[in-house]
Parts: sequence; C-alpha cells; structure tokens
Amino acid sequence: MQVSPKALLGKRTVDTLVRVWTQSGKAQWLQIHIEVQSQVDPHFAERMFVYAYRLYDRYHQLPVSIAVLGDDSPNWRPEQYITKNATSAMSLHFGMVKLLDYQARWEGLVNDSNPFALVVLAHLEAMRTDQNSLERVDAKTELMRLLGLRKYSEQETEDLLRFVDWLLQLSTAMEPLYEARVAEMKGREPMTYISTLERKAQRTTSRTQKQ
Repeated sequence: MQVSPKALLGKRTVDTLVRVWTQSGKAQWLQIHIEVQSQVDPHFAERMFVYAYRLYDRYHQLPVSIAVLGDDSPNWRPEQYITKNATSAMSLHFGMVKLLDYQARWEGLVNDSNPFALVVLAHLEAMRTDQNSLERVDAKTELMRLLGLRKYSEQETEDLLRFVDWLLQLSTAMEPLYEARVAEMKGREPMTYISTLERKAQRTTSRTQKQ
C-alpha cells in the first residue's frame, strides 16, 4: 500500500504491511511492516526509517518493522538508522532476519514442515547454484522431493511449485534432465504435487474444451 500521498520525496510503497488484532481484553492493533531486500543497499536503513515515520504520521502508531535480507553478503546487517544535527536526533531500530544465516540450520529446514522452511531452502539453493547448472538440477529435484512428501494443501502446493520453479530457473538444455529426474521420483515414491499438477492440467483442459 502507499503510505502517504505523493510528496517531494516521491511515492513510497511498502512491500508488505499487515494489520493484526490481539485477543486480549482491550482493543489493540499492530502494524507489521515486512521489507524484503535481496541486494546490498547503502540507503536501505534510511528507507526503513522513512516508511516507519510515514506510517506513524498516518496512523499515530509506530509499526513493527522487520527487514528480511536475502543478499549474499555475510557482513551486511542493517538494524538501525540514526540522523542528527547540533540539537536534534531521530532514530529507528528494526528487526532483521538474515536468510544466509539459515545455512547453518540446514537440517532443521529440511525437517521442518512449515512452508516457509521450503521457501528459505529454495532461496539458499538458488544463490548456491547460480553458476552451476548441474547442481541446480540436483537442488531443484531435491526440493521437489521434499515438496512431494509434505502434506500441504493443494493451494499451498501449487504456490510453492510456482515459487520454486521461478526461483530455480533452468536452461533449455537442463530441462529434459530435470524432467527425467522428476519422472524417476514419481515411479519410486508417492509424490503429492504430481497429482496436484495433473488435476490442475485437467481443469485447464476442461475449461478450454467448453469455450
């Protein structure tokens, strides 16, 4: 959503702004601003500050600001922005999640049934295999195996399939090898997502025939 009308600094649009209500006795709500950043940006902390103060100015409540960093630089870890002059100062401290840190928790991600564990695995594998097509085929095949073993809903499965397919794109030369690996898995163990894809294809074919 746009957090303020057009101003001198231009339009500012947050990645995700979530409003949730607590279940306590009194009326209360939180604004949760989640900003996903995939590359090192020296102005990122200032941008987080701008979003926070504009949200505060509009709603008169400081948002819960969280930065999700998906870059490949271990040392880039912005968590605050401070600006001051001779008499005044303003600052913002915000939460930070570094996806690169999850490399040390690989086994935990593999065994975690939370869909976001698979999302993080896919992101890490995309970075790791960026320059190696064969390793990317191996990584994508393994992610598909994990997805096929999970008991996700049909919609969750379709969403994760699209995400992994988009993130770990293969060259035209590598696609046949990947498809052969998937076909081999299908014959060796139950793959929930295969049937999901087949049902989706059948629905698409049916709609086309009716038109």
